[in-house]
Amino acid sequence: MNHSKYYELNSEEATKAYLKAYWRRHFSFYAVALCIFAAEFVIPRTGYALIGMPILLLLIIVVFLYYLIRRVMISLELDKVLTTDCDPRKYIEIMERLSKNWNFKYSLKNIPVRLMAAYIFEEDYDTAEMRAKEALARSKKDKYKVSLKSNLGRIYYSTDRYDEFLEMNKQIKEASETLKLNNAAKAIIEDDLLRQEVLIAYKEGRFEDAKKLMEEVTGRHITSTITKVADSMLLGDINYELGEYIEAAAKYVFVTENGNKLKMVKKAGERVDEIKKMTGEAE
Repeated sequence: MNHSKYYELNSEEATKAYLKAYWRRHFSFYAVALCIFAAEFVIPRTGYALIGMPILLLLIIVVFLYYLIRRVMISLELDKVLTTDCDPRKYIEIMERLSKNWNFKYSLKNIPVRLMAAYIFEEDYDTAEMRAKEALARSKKDKYKVSLKSNLGRIYYSTDRYDEFLEMNKQIKEASETLKLNNAAKAIIEDDLLRQEVLIAYKEGRFEDAKKLMEEVTGRHITSTITKVADSMLLGDINYELGEYIEAAAKYVFVTENGNKLKMVKKAGERVDEIKKMTGEAE
């Protein structure tokens, strides 16, 4: 598995490493920009013009694009603590440390969606719900609100508030039909709704329907490690309810091998041991 470069670090060390990369990116950008400025406006005063205006503009565009690409790469690497390393607690601690840095107040304004997911995987539903409602209250972007409501729905389902879950699911469906969204955003919402249909079928005891829907979900798009683990856990539970214990065990083993610090790993391990005893494979 391609872990993040923060995998072997604790949250404090990972935060320092991220900040180092963050400030190195900024320093490099400003240093190159200063050199370009000097080449065009300072050195020519001495009689030695190094570059013309067209080349200057091209260099500025290239440097700015490199700056943006590096910014995205650094952010994605940090996201891998959650999505690839499956370590929600470390991700939460890093985000909390960064949120105390004045320079990140703006940069982290959209973090609550990912941070809520981390709290949900950590099974800290009270904090996840509080942050979701705070973010909803201040959000002005409809697409962002849909993502927040999707997380709220997962919280309601996980805390046995089924009626509230269904109401949130209804709101998300209405939003998906009325909002003008790009294809990527539509695909995300469709996946969320499909997963919610799986949960509804599972809750109502329609396990065959849940299995068919789940197979459709897992075959739609390339997903992150943490999503694959969560999907495997749910599909394992469905297989278990259908009495398909060998298939269920395979899904649970995948969770134990790839879930790292996720809370569900313990339950998956217990289910594997239970199935071994049931099928006579226990030593």
